[in-house]
Amino acid sequence: MPHKATVLLIEGDQVRQQYKFETALRQYCDVLFASNGRRGVDLVSKHAVDVMILNAASLRVSGLRICQSLKKKCKAPLILIQAQEKTDKTRIVARYADVTLHLPFTPRKLINRIEGFVPSIVKQTHLYAEPFVLELETCLLKTPNGEVRLSPKLMGLMVLFMRHPNVVLERQYLMEQVWQTQYMGDTRTLDVHIRWIREAIEQNPSKPQYLRTVRGRGYIFITT
Repeated sequence: MPHKATVLLIEGDQVRQQYKFETALRQYCDVLFASNGRRGVDLVSKHAVDVMILNAASLRVSGLRICQSLKKKCKAPLILIQAQEKTDKTRIVARYADVTLHLPFTPRKLINRIEGFVPSIVKQTHLYAEPFVLELETCLLKTPNGEVRLSPKLMGLMVLFMRHPNVVLERQYLMEQVWQTQYMGDTRTLDVHIRWIREAIEQNPSKPQYLRTVRGRGYIFITT
């Protein structure tokens, strides 16, 4: 049976969109996203991962300290993404990685490298969590109430909930993974999106059966 790999991706905003890989990875892997090295190290301290990916080019840093910290915390293989130019410092950093890739390259090349460590991963086209089916390529959610086309943020939330059924997902985790921020000063946008999901999947959104609030923590997606 194909193995769903769990991948840590540390990726910032200091690079063109075509060289950001989160969206492509989520078609194949369960992605733990971190927008900086400190958060990435924290995630691998709390979660088991199959592969770690550091997009150093997107952070505009060499990645030396991040690589050192990741290797101390986790034994999983490390894929390092660097800018095209090579310097003495980038060569030093590359020694800490199991694989080093230099931009530009396609997402397919990155997936191939992950498959070198987790050979049985396959592209997922659907997620199933009774009684729901989510089509990953079309963002179409099939529910007992009918079908609904999801926006990118709603899609991101549903992927997380359906990949982690019956598990409490904390609000901070949801904000970081979907909105790529650790700022918790105003989470009203999360509240609004949760309400929209409930309107799509619940018979009575004010008394949810599937997507329930866990006070002081976050939300849990109850499936059969």
